[in-house]
Amino acid sequence: MTDKRTAGQVLIGCWCDEKFVGRIDGARRGMNRSQFARDALVDKLVKLGVKVNDLHTWAPDRTGKGGRPKGSTTKTKSRAKKK
Repeated sequence: MTDKRTAGQVLIGCWCDEKFVGRIDGARRGMNRSQFARDALVDKLVKLGVKVNDLHTWAPDRTGKGGRPKGSTTKTKSRAKKK
């Protein structure tokens, strides 16, 4: 992933025990961890009575931020033809 971000984005991270992460992964049912975390934070804020704008809970737009750096993919070698 590139280090380019949209202005105004802030990374929120935390260290978690492997067993806890395993439970999170089991509960997210195909959803990526980032979206799962955003949804969990929204749920907690709403329970605390904090008004949350739905627009701010969406995944950040990555359009135009670049993709994988050139040369980061592994190329497969073509197999020699058998005679």
